[in-house]
Amino acid sequence: MSEKQTMGNPLQRFALVACVAIVATALLGGLGYGLWRAICTVEHEVLAVWALLATALIPIVAAIAHKVGHLESKGKIAGLDLGLAAAINAGRAIADVKVGATRALRQPEPQAPVQLPKIIEVRPQLTQRREFIDL
Repeated sequence: MSEKQTMGNPLQRFALVACVAIVATALLGGLGYGLWRAICTVEHEVLAVWALLATALIPIVAAIAHKVGHLESKGKIAGLDLGLAAAINAGRAIADVKVGATRALRQPEPQAPVQLPKIIEVRPQLTQRREFIDL
């Protein structure tokens, strides 16, 4: 698909953005009006009880959020450890292949065996004793 087919023409995009903005404004306005009407029609004692309950639940919600956050952070760290271990093992395997290839290229090629001349058997012979004169 080309870019023009996926993006549509500018008029269609403007209409889409305008519709989303209108619907979002209507929803937020309706929620705000409903909350305002609920506060205006409810007695003050009921609102005081709701405020007291909400205030009393803050430490409980904070403790639950702390516990969930702690578990999530442990999971993220374990995932990072797992990913890093896999990346390190892959890097180590690549390095082993490179080192093996370099060693194979640097090894001298085997040469043909050298032919040595035949060994002549030399036997000591007894000769007459000669005297040497030192100068």
